[in-house]
This record gives sequence, structure tokens and C-alpha cells, in this order.
Amino acid sequence: SGLSLNGLYDSRDNPINPYSGRYAFASLRINPEFLGSDKSSSMLWLEYRDYFSLSEDRPRHLIGIWTYGSFVTSGDVPYLDLPALGWDQFGRSGRAYPQGRFRGQSVVYAEAEYRFPLQKSKDTFGGVVFANATTATNQDADINLMEYVDPGVGVGLRIMINKNSQTNLALDYAWGKYGAQGFYLSVNEAF
Repeated sequence: SGLSLNGLYDSRDNPINPYSGRYAFASLRINPEFLGSDKSSSMLWLEYRDYFSLSEDRPRHLIGIWTYGSFVTSGDVPYLDLPALGWDQFGRSGRAYPQGRFRGQSVVYAEAEYRFPLQKSKDTFGGVVFANATTATNQDADINLMEYVDPGVGVGLRIMINKNSQTNLALDYAWGKYGAQGFYLSVNEAF
């Protein structure tokens, strides 16, 4: 248990399916013993998202990028509380791998997604192609960030179920290393 100091910048035109804008978030979490933690520790979360339009006429035609880093900055953190893949706010990072597959004292994640309409003049159906990569430290095994990078790639179909809010039904399939793969069904975009 502890306290966190947070900072947020959000200029996205729509938080559930943005066509433009930026998102930046920073959080420093401090878990002191006097507030009930078994051991004192602190963690830092840094996240950034950006959206680049490829067509003035078709805002659904864009490239989105998302990256975050989660770092233990001091102390000892229990294994299940260590930074891990899929520990983002909505658990959507790392399509192709199970949540928590990569875990360590530091985790860095990056994803790029190409979003495009599938119809000439309507926005009911869309598609996505994405690629992501994860790297993590493991101090016990002397593994540093960027020593191993685990990629994932995938494709998806989007069905706009509410045009006013731009709500999409998302169906994605992703492939990763070590035979990892998965089907993902969700509402709204991954980021």
C-alpha cells in the first residue's frame, strides 16, 4: 500500500477511438512500510500515445503508436507486483502473449498500429495491422533491458457499433515468439 503522484496530458479527440491527439501519463508510486507495505519500495510508470492522420478526408485512416515503461526505482517489490506485460490500465498490451508473460524490475513496451477503413465512403468496417515489442530486466539472471526483445504481430477487424461515440467492436489475432498466439475480442481500440 502507498501513495502515488500522477501527471496526465490528454489532447485526444476521443478517448475510446482517437483519430488525432496525444496522451502522456506519468506516475510515481511510493509504498512505505509505515503505510502497511512489508518492505518500502517505489515504482515509476511512463506512458505515451500519439495518432498520425494519413488522410484529411478519412480520419479513420491513421497510424497510432503507444509506448510505456514501468520501473522499480527503489526497494524490493514482491514478484507478482513487479512490472509486467499487460499491466497497463486496461490490460491490452502485448497482444500475442498472456498477461504477465514478461516480468521484471523494468519493462518497456512499444506498439505501432495501422488503422484503415474497409469501405470506400462509410466507416462501419475497418481493419488494423499491428506490431509490438517487449523487453524486461531480470536482476537475478543478470538480464538487462534490450538484451532480449520479444515481438508480436497481428491483424484485426473493426466494426463500428456506435457512430456517435465511435465505439468499435474489435476482433484481433496476434502471433508472437515461442509459439504464442491469441484471439482478442474487445470493445474500443487497444490504445
